[in-house]
Amino acid sequence: MKNNIENKISNTLFQLAQCFPQKYPLYIVGGFVRDCILGNNASLTDVDLACALNPQELKELLKDSEFNVIPNSEKLGTMLIRNSKTKEGFEYTAFRTDSYPVDSGKHSPDEVLFTKDIVLDAKRRDFKCNAVYFDIKNGEIIDPLNGIKDIENKILDCVIEPEETLSQDGLRILRLIRFQSTLGFEISQRTFYAAMKMINRLQDIKVERIQVELKKILNGDYCFEALQNMQKIGALKIIIPELDKNQNVPQNSSYHKYDVLTHTFHCVKNCPKEVRLAALFHDIDKATCLYSDGNMHMHPYLGEKTTEEVMTRLKFSKEEIKKTSILVKTHMYNGDGQAKRNKLRKFIVTYNKYLDDILKLKKADIQATGYERGYEIESDPLYIEREQMKKENIPFELKELAINGSDLKNLGYSGRQIGEKLKEIFDKCLYGILKNNKEDILNFINGGKRRNKNG
Repeated sequence: MKNNIENKISNTLFQLAQCFPQKYPLYIVGGFVRDCILGNNASLTDVDLACALNPQELKELLKDSEFNVIPNSEKLGTMLIRNSKTKEGFEYTAFRTDSYPVDSGKHSPDEVLFTKDIVLDAKRRDFKCNAVYFDIKNGEIIDPLNGIKDIENKILDCVIEPEETLSQDGLRILRLIRFQSTLGFEISQRTFYAAMKMINRLQDIKVERIQVELKKILNGDYCFEALQNMQKIGALKIIIPELDKNQNVPQNSSYHKYDVLTHTFHCVKNCPKEVRLAALFHDIDKATCLYSDGNMHMHPYLGEKTTEEVMTRLKFSKEEIKKTSILVKTHMYNGDGQAKRNKLRKFIVTYNKYLDDILKLKKADIQATGYERGYEIESDPLYIEREQMKKENIPFELKELAINGSDLKNLGYSGRQIGEKLKEIFDKCLYGILKNNKEDILNFINGGKRRNKNG
């Protein structure tokens, strides 16, 4: 176990550890140690260091070494230690105990007291599996709270009484769900019920932090189970109530085995990670449509607007919002497979940038019905038509035309005429009326000019 950790530690870290006195050794703690014990890939970019030395003692210790100490938050005892030669950097936190305002749910403690006691430091962390320390210099694992047993049993359990741990920092509730999603651990019963009881603490957390955790939850290999618990604990109702209301909303049993929300979670699981945000939102307005219209026909179009509103509220980037809302709007396009060639081509050029993701979402959506329908992306009319367009050298955007604005200027076009003519030529090429080569296009333009003069 310890060999697995030692094999992943860089020479720079070993060198740094030699600077620390035997009385106060330097430890790695948290996810890196946990992942090494699990045998998972542990990244050196995610190494958290800890020691009994407070910030001032750390500065004094390393002042004549090749390691620079850069303050991050001296109040919290967090510093960046950077090697001046290799430029490797590691986050360091002094052993401490934290005091949070009662019933605040704030992410940062009000009062911090530095300590030399590793047990007290372990008890201010979140879950036992993240409170295992590795003494770099001596090659020893220190397990103050029996966290290794939780790692081996794949259990998420709070370091102290769960209500106290979760009430101190509301974000820990989402971290709990995130670790289930990424690690596949089960949540202990006492921690699960405490999370339900403390769920209102999430209302005190900045939306930027919630957004980060949500994306990590969606990226996990065990996201289906995590999303189910996110709903059961009550986090979904606070973060995205528009989605939570789809719980137990029935669907046509001829096409769906699951209610809307369960189907949504299956869809997220079935999607590649780059499309999971869209999968989460793709049916967000089915309940709204059902209760207002008696059917769900318009849910992609209402869902586009709701997706934009929710993601804006959670402060996603403009590009993430644009992509996700487009996928929500288009995920049902040509569901019956009856769209004609020209309509397919118009759709393809309109959404070409997102077409691969639209098809990935469509496949996951079909798989998530619970019925085996044998759908493959390569057999979708949109995919087939796009491949045919490539063979025929059909342009997907104006810049792929065989001529450009300069060619039209040389033929006497100017101003708005150029844009209008290019659009006309693009459409004729798109629909197969005109071949996308310079000679045919110029003949078409010149022929049109002669006809205009004779007419």
